[in-house]
Amino acid sequence: MISKDQQSDVLWDLTIENGSNVNSLVGSEVNAVRLIEFISDKIYYCHAKTEEIGTKSVTVKPRKDCLQINFCLAGSLTYENSSREVIYQANENEANLLYYNCEEVSIQSSLPFEGLIFNIHLGHIEHTFPDLFQKIQGLIANTKKASVGVFSKRPVPLSPSLRAMLQDFVSRKYQGCFMKHYVELKTLEFLIALIDDSENMDQAPAMKLSPEDLQKMEEAKSILLDRMSNPPSIKELAQLVGTNEFDLKRKFKQAFGNTVFGYLQAHRMQVAKQLLEQSDKLISEIAEHLGYVHATHFTSAFKKAFGILPKELRK
Repeated sequence: MISKDQQSDVLWDLTIENGSNVNSLVGSEVNAVRLIEFISDKIYYCHAKTEEIGTKSVTVKPRKDCLQINFCLAGSLTYENSSREVIYQANENEANLLYYNCEEVSIQSSLPFEGLIFNIHLGHIEHTFPDLFQKIQGLIANTKKASVGVFSKRPVPLSPSLRAMLQDFVSRKYQGCFMKHYVELKTLEFLIALIDDSENMDQAPAMKLSPEDLQKMEEAKSILLDRMSNPPSIKELAQLVGTNEFDLKRKFKQAFGNTVFGYLQAHRMQVAKQLLEQSDKLISEIAEHLGYVHATHFTSAFKKAFGILPKELRK
């Protein structure tokens, strides 16, 4: 175990010493990173988030009898092994399936980030998806001399539908008697959706953006978020970053896994959720801050994104 005074914690284990934590959501904080964790005999789930700028580091001890679904919703994370070698890079709006073949992993970020990981016991996958388990066995065999194996050679961009599913999942505060079944079923749903997106991506030709194009898309994203309450049109945004409308729409989606205004809408909903949870602002004030003329339109958009009304989040 790594001591707490080292500003890290040991996670990603499918056993919890305190039996009262099994099959329930547990909140904690490690090195200014807020964690919500769940564990059962089949699944370990962790939602990690921080809004602070500054180097954050969490050390984990992976298990070799688990497959990990790794989602990066915001920011980026660098994964290093005990030799300080970078073994995986998680970027915003990307996902992958990982198998770890090392004793220890350090996860670092210097920017605000949000990520979700689901560790699934291999026995559970073998029982539920025997065909997928055969592919995973091949992945494990190919990882014998590496610290980590990835299911998809290219990171899988988060589709708008999958991102909406994940946002709905983390926003719900379900604590019912079926919590264990709820988390396990949702985890399998995310696994199926990710594999489906991965297969669809593999059927499409790979297109790599140039550094210049990536810079333009980052600039477009910054402008979009800075002007969240009164965003520019596609035409204006394209002119501001020195490209055309067609290239902007195509390359923005390639860079961030979402359309221009789909990305903006997802960001708006995350800001709304944060304000609802962490401020006393009226719902009408939040709606106005996000650029909604009518609060009812904001309420409808929020429910579509998270499955609940804004006022229900504050209960």
